[in-house]
Amino acid sequence: MFDLRLPTLLVVVLDHRQESPERSSRVADDRCLYRVAQEALNNVAKHAQATAVRIDLELIEGEGTRLAIRDDGRGIQAADRHKPGSFGLRGMAERVRAVGGTWSVEGAPGGGTRVELFVPVSGSSASGHLA
Repeated sequence: MFDLRLPTLLVVVLDHRQESPERSSRVADDRCLYRVAQEALNNVAKHAQATAVRIDLELIEGEGTRLAIRDDGRGIQAADRHKPGSFGLRGMAERVRAVGGTWSVEGAPGGGTRVELFVPVSGSSASGHLA
């Protein structure tokens, strides 16, 4: 467990689970996971008015990697998803699709936002891991 306190008074908790000691991801997969997490945290800092963020990273043997980022902020609104000139969510979606993954973003007013993605290991299918 990793606990980070940022100058924004935002508490970030990282929980990492790995079912296998072997790691078989590609550099592109790692870069996708890193950049999506980076953009999600940037969005939290800029827009969410959150006090805490939880990041769950799970390596699933033979299947892939699941990343979930959730905050306790104001929750993403429908209008936030389609702002002209705003490319953060679109960029996340493109990165995930480029590595054959799936992703979702959900929010509720006052209930925070959750970004979740699954990146399959090379040669496996991403279907069935996210709604």
